[in-house]
Amino acid sequence: LHVVNHGSTDDQLVSVSSPDAGSVAPMGRMAPDGTSAEDATDALPAPIPAGGAITFEPGGAHLMLQAMASAPEPGDSVTLHLVFRTAPPLDVRAAVVDVSDIPDLMEAK
Repeated sequence: LHVVNHGSTDDQLVSVSSPDAGSVAPMGRMAPDGTSAEDATDALPAPIPAGGAITFEPGGAHLMLQAMASAPEPGDSVTLHLVFRTAPPLDVRAAVVDVSDIPDLMEAK
């Protein structure tokens, strides 16, 4: 999920929710042991500079959906509701991936 700030002023992603989950937590990049490492996107609000972007991706900073009514399968998609400090809210669909499908994730660097 790559969110671009096309505006001329800095903005912030202040919250993420999903009708598919009880909560959505921003997490840092994945460490070689499969845990989340410290990252600037571990907490909201997350800054998005004017003309810049924030990226959530498998193995990197990502969004963890918690308390889901049913477990999604890899290849499914979920709806995410993004709320920004100044830009209008945005609903997006994100693909569900299996952590074991992320190349080199579990190999020590």
